[in-house]
Amino acid sequence: MRVVIVESNKAVYEGETSGSFMDMFHIVGGYPLKLCPYEDEPIAIVCNGDIQDGELPWIGRFIVCGITEDGCVDSLTEEQVRWAMDEFAVYPLNENEDEEQENQA
Repeated sequence: MRVVIVESNKAVYEGETSGSFMDMFHIVGGYPLKLCPYEDEPIAIVCNGDIQDGELPWIGRFIVCGITEDGCVDSLTEEQVRWAMDEFAVYPLNENEDEEQENQA
C-alpha cells in the first residue's frame, strides 16, 4: 500500500506498508489510530493512538493514506501522494524548539 510518512523535523517521504495492524503499529510506534480530518477527500491519517487524544497528530510519526468508501485504509493515488508531500512538506517543529531558538538569539 502506497503511503506518505511524516515525522517531526524530517523530510516527508513516500513509503509502503501492508496496511496490517502490526505493520502500522511498527511505523507509528504504538497503537494505530485512524483519523479522517478531510471531509471532502478520501484521505486518512494514521497516528500513534497511545499519545494522541483524537486531535491531529503533532507528536511523533504518522502515516497519510487513502481510505475506501467503507472506511478501510487504502493506497494513495499519485495525485494524493503529491498533495500529501506538499501539505506536509514543512511539518512543524516542536513548539518549544521555536521558543528555544528565539531565546538563544
